[in-house]
Amino acid sequence: MKKQTKVIALAASVLVGASLVFGGCTSPATKQEELKPQPTAVTVAVQEARLGSLADHASVTGSVRAKETGTVIPAASGILLKLHVNKGDVVRKGQVIAEVDPTQQQLAVKDAEAKLADAEARLAQAKVIQTAQPDLPSSALAQQSLANAKKSYERIKKLVAEGALPASQLDAAEADLIKAQTSFRTTSVSDAKDQQGIAIANVGVQQARVGLEKANQALRDTRIRATMDGTISELNATVGDLLTTQAPLAKIINLREVMIAVQVPEGQLAAFAAGKELQVAIPAISLKTTGKVSFVGIASQATANLYPVEISLANPQGAILPGMRAEVTSGELAKETGILVPSEAIVREGAKTFVFVVKEGKARKVEVEVAEENATDVRIGKGLAAGDQVVITGQSELADQAAVTVVQN
Repeated sequence: MKKQTKVIALAASVLVGASLVFGGCTSPATKQEELKPQPTAVTVAVQEARLGSLADHASVTGSVRAKETGTVIPAASGILLKLHVNKGDVVRKGQVIAEVDPTQQQLAVKDAEAKLADAEARLAQAKVIQTAQPDLPSSALAQQSLANAKKSYERIKKLVAEGALPASQLDAAEADLIKAQTSFRTTSVSDAKDQQGIAIANVGVQQARVGLEKANQALRDTRIRATMDGTISELNATVGDLLTTQAPLAKIINLREVMIAVQVPEGQLAAFAAGKELQVAIPAISLKTTGKVSFVGIASQATANLYPVEISLANPQGAILPGMRAEVTSGELAKETGILVPSEAIVREGAKTFVFVVKEGKARKVEVEVAEENATDVRIGKGLAAGDQVVITGQSELADQAAVTVVQN
């Protein structure tokens, strides 16, 4: 019995020693590998790609905008003396909505009137001809006198040569001729000056009339008028404020016709051609009506391939207000079968489009080709097969071949 106990004790000692030897032989690299943290799986939700076709209608959501807006900027600076409208008032184009203190402009009109009166008086004075025959210019009279003096001189010269008159008569005739020549030269210069004075006076009158018209226009500009039909949506001043010609006093919007601005995916653009009538719903006022496409943009957003489209619709009661949400629907898209995935599965990087497909616990980044899309789904032309599990949430944290944990299927 004692011998058996010794054998058991010896065997136990051998086992303990062996464990210490082999335990001490574990390499440092193995220990570091065991301590190294394993990558954390990204939590995602997935949905199965399915074979089918998009709905035969296209639906987009946009916002209402006023189709016509205008600002009222004063044409005259000054203190706001009167304000005839409030926000929300309906106005007509040309209606006086405010008045600037006209004192300075009224004084300017009086000054311009005085200058015009002075210019007209100068013109009247320039036209006065100081001659014995008012119907003829002074130079014309002097020319006639010169001609008479020449005739008289020639006649007397002949008679003196014949001995019919004494030589003293010829001397007197010659003196009269010289006097007539001098008078003609003097009056010619004077008449030229008179004509020039009249022309200058005429210019002065015209300038004074223009100055008066400008002064009257400045006075009219103190009455600020609406630039279009519509409703006052903004007023930026109160009575007593200083208005300038640089800052708008009011904003006017015309709500008789409004437009809906939407962004349309390229796959639906055919259903939003210019001139097409579409169904429009305004949930805020429980209104369903029709509108017409009035504009289709030719340039898309660089990152989303969405095109700007505007739909016009009548608003005779003014119930549709800017900023309201509008749902626009078209029933003209052709059906075509293909692989469908939810819109939220799409990841766009520049001009390329991807989805993440989950297989064996990892997310594989797959480039795909979008054939068409609507507000909720996308039809894939190439890159996927029916049954593929595509990630619909959590893509922002994924990289190709990342480990994933699926929480929803």
